[in-house]
Parts: sequence; C-alpha cells; structure tokens
Amino acid sequence: MFIRKIDSMMILLIVLACIGGPVLALILGELVGSAAGLGLSMVIIVAGVCLLRPSWYMPPLVIAAMMLCEWGMLAAGHRNMNGVSIVHAIFYNGGWAYLFVPAAACVAGWLMVLMRKKIALGRTTFRTNLHILNSRSGLFFRKYWPGILWVFIGAMLDTLTTINFMNLYGTEGELHPAMRMMSEEFGVVTGVCVGTLVRLTFVIFVAAIWRGWTWTILWICGLLYCLAAASNHFQWLVF
Repeated sequence: MFIRKIDSMMILLIVLACIGGPVLALILGELVGSAAGLGLSMVIIVAGVCLLRPSWYMPPLVIAAMMLCEWGMLAAGHRNMNGVSIVHAIFYNGGWAYLFVPAAACVAGWLMVLMRKKIALGRTTFRTNLHILNSRSGLFFRKYWPGILWVFIGAMLDTLTTINFMNLYGTEGELHPAMRMMSEEFGVVTGVCVGTLVRLTFVIFVAAIWRGWTWTILWICGLLYCLAAASNHFQWLVF
C-alpha cells in the first residue's frame, strides 16, 4: 500500500523540501533572525508538502529526508551551513533546544493533513488546477507544456546570464535578495541554480491556483525571465 502511493509528484516534493530548506532558512533568517528562521523554515516546508500530499506518513518522511540531506552536505565538506541547517545547529553547535523544531514541524504537518482530510483542494469555491497538479501532475504538464517550456527557457537564460553577471560584478550587484543570499552562501553557480529551481516550482504552483489564469501567468513569468536575462546581458541596471 505504501509503495503504490510513492509517485513522481511526492518524490519531487521531497526533493524540493530538501533543497528549499536551507534557502527558506536563509531568507527568513534575514527577516526574523537566524534562530527563528531556521525553525520556521522546516515547519513551513513540512506543512506545505502536506498541503499537497495529505498523508500521515509524510511529515516524518519529509523531516527525515531533509535532515539526511543536511547530513550529506555536511559530510561532503559544506561547512557554510551555519544558520540554515538543523543538523548543524544540533550536532555541530550543540543547540539541543533545536530538537524541538522537527517535533513542531511534524505536528504542523499532521495538522495540515487533518485539515486537508476535511477540506479537499478540489472542492474550493473557484476553479483551480491544484487538485490536478496534486493527483495527476502528468496531465497538468501535458496540457500546459508550451507555457511551462516558455518559462523554463526564460529561467535558463536568466540563470546563465545571472551567473555571468555575478562573475563580472560580484554578488552585491544582484538585485534579487534571495538569489544574492543563496550565491553568497553556496557559491555563484550552485546558489543561482538552486534558487532558480525553487523559483520555478513556486511559479508552477501559483500558475496552478487559478485555472482561468494559468496560461497568462506562465507566459508573463516567462517574459519576465527573458527581460531579466536581457537586463543581465546588456547590463541595463548597472550603475
């Protein structure tokens, strides 16, 4: 029964949770402080995954995957995880109080599952593609593949030109705060690529919320990516 429920959408959500954990912790750390940001990031990500995959086993599964990913990064020598890794905070800095964070994230995930069992995404009062993206993601991508391809092309152009721009002018010249922080923390190439992946996922999710606007959101976001790439290449915003 458990094996049958493991599908591509669930695996993608877990992978994105592992990638997005340090990113969100870094962003929230700038806004509310590193300690609060580190705790809130895991709670928000686990609850978000359970919003799309409301299964009781998902919270501990996502938390375990996130912590194993952090272990792997630390074992590989990524010592710049201070402030964005629960594993680093507990086992490297001796912050045993952070053990509360996985427990709180698990409870938040189960509460989200309980809520989703009561209110299905497909029963919202407006037309949405969220339930299709959630349960039949292949159908969503087949239906909207031209718009998704357009966004992907724009995102790739923006990624390549952003990397080149940062190599020329440094990370301080980047206007997007999340991309700048990611590049400063993990290096230009890794930071920009991971940041782009997280932003692409967010674009797809937002585009799926309103069915009547899905095409429009995809084409506008693709255009904005292309304009950002042109700005990087022609250095429109360099003073």
